[in-house]
Amino acid sequence: MKTITKSLNINLDISKYFKHIKNHEVLFFDIETTGFTADRSNLYLIGYIYNKNGTWIFSQFFAEKYSDEWEVLECFFELCKDFVYTVHFNGDTFDTPYILKKSLIHNLDSIKFKNLQSVDLYKIIKKYKNIFNLENLKQKSLEKFLGIHRTDKFTGGELIEQYKTYVKNPNPPLERNLLLHNEEDLYGMLDLLRIVDYTNFISSVKTLQGDSITNIRIKDLGFKILLTSPVPSPFDLTLNNGTWTIIFKASSNEILINIEILSDTLMHFFKDYKNYYYIAEKDEAIHKSVGKYVDTSKKVPANKENCYIKKSGDFIETFVTISDIQVFKKGTLSKSQYIHIKQNQINKELILKNVVKILDK
Repeated sequence: MKTITKSLNINLDISKYFKHIKNHEVLFFDIETTGFTADRSNLYLIGYIYNKNGTWIFSQFFAEKYSDEWEVLECFFELCKDFVYTVHFNGDTFDTPYILKKSLIHNLDSIKFKNLQSVDLYKIIKKYKNIFNLENLKQKSLEKFLGIHRTDKFTGGELIEQYKTYVKNPNPPLERNLLLHNEEDLYGMLDLLRIVDYTNFISSVKTLQGDSITNIRIKDLGFKILLTSPVPSPFDLTLNNGTWTIIFKASSNEILINIEILSDTLMHFFKDYKNYYYIAEKDEAIHKSVGKYVDTSKKVPANKENCYIKKSGDFIETFVTISDIQVFKKGTLSKSQYIHIKQNQINKELILKNVVKILDK
């Protein structure tokens, strides 16, 4: 087995991304294997990054031959005793189960690894795939999203054959390819913390209260609403959802929301239609407690399609409902919902709930 170690000249404070974690407590790791199933493939490399005495260290345990696999695992398990957390990319699904299966195969004690608390960057980023319009969640795709360029040109699959060739005929070029891929995976993992910063900011926006709405005005047949965040946005981003647009500007605390105003006559449908009559000459429904005084010839029992009242005026689209605010639609089959508004009046609670809904999309 070969061990490769070097110091990294980076300024990383992990607590910026995970407030509960300190630098000396965290172990970043990534594995390389010749297949997906532990009992039918080989583990040939574990790369890791950790902080020692204020310096970030990059290291790798490399199996120069198949029989080195157990030593790679044993050294890694011994290393784990000094940490509290592991950070990885999709490790909960692949790396960790693979390592634990291998520990059983080799009858190795994995308790020091098992006791570490897991932080899976894949799971964190996955929730925001649609917001960032990510093509997929492969690490290389995320690195492309962040503008990160690799020296390594090979996929993990392509390196399997290179490792098998290396075992038969060890040589520096193949070793360099095998080590570089894992090294850049780990550096990429550090870069992915930027997206964690993005997700943390979005989470903070979702907790904003009514006093964060610092300006509301009508312009060009729409509302322009200004949210002020306690911390500046780490990215430029424009989100469009129906007639709503949310605009984030990098380094700015201000979040702009544009909402189109619809001037129309819309309908509010009552769900409990069996308790209503439909009055044809008014083209509206009234509750039976009132309808009992209407001439029988002018009313019929309401149904799902005609149990509504109509309202004309200005409306804005809403993706959420609030119990004391009526929701209007263009027709019974319409999926879009609207609320009636008065000039220069808007419900702040509704605005913030809609923002959360859009960010959760």
